[in-house]
Amino acid sequence: MGIARSFVAVFVLAVAPIVAHAESFDQETEASPAPSGPAATPPVSSPPPVTAPPAQARPAVRFVGALGLDFGFTNLLKVKMSDGSSQSLAANQGFFFSLGAAFLPLLDGRLETQATLGVKGWSIDASNGSASIVTFPLEVLEVVHVDPLRFGAGVVYLHRPTLSGKGVLDPVDTSFESSLGVIAEAEWTVRTSRTAVLGFGPRYIWQELRVRDGGPVVDASAIGFVMSLTAG
Repeated sequence: MGIARSFVAVFVLAVAPIVAHAESFDQETEASPAPSGPAATPPVSSPPPVTAPPAQARPAVRFVGALGLDFGFTNLLKVKMSDGSSQSLAANQGFFFSLGAAFLPLLDGRLETQATLGVKGWSIDASNGSASIVTFPLEVLEVVHVDPLRFGAGVVYLHRPTLSGKGVLDPVDTSFESSLGVIAEAEWTVRTSRTAVLGFGPRYIWQELRVRDGGPVVDASAIGFVMSLTAG
């Protein structure tokens, strides 16, 4: 029994430091915080933000072409045909075709100046005579773009409108003085390509014509329709 007790005591004395060291190791292991630092996986970079491409500025000068038809309110000539029908020529009436340019863009192109020069004419024909009126309009407009609408207002200069007759209508020959009037337009626009815009809509002209050599003044106001193409 004494030997057993002595063996137990020696065992306890030998094992106690080991157990105490093991308990201390377990406490340190449990209390130690998780290692800090960068994640094991490499960081994923976010894609760059998507930005809309900048709006393309309007060119400084763009080509403009226009055609249309104006109807005058004041008849200069009315002819009765043999079949009982009648035809008339009105002041400032006719088909027109013009070419020019749009330039001086302002406010990111929403405002610009447009100038065109063209020819306008109308005629009536019979078996024994004919008559026609011809003029050369110069139009200068300030144009405002409110897509898809386009509004324009400015002046129109008619260079020496001429009414001429042939055959039995030869006596109707009349020359008018050059005239300055006011014009307003409104167009619905459709982009046909990156550099071309088609527009169409009504227009109105306030104008007077005076017969040359001190003749009477004629109301030459007209209402019409224009179709335009702007490219560049």
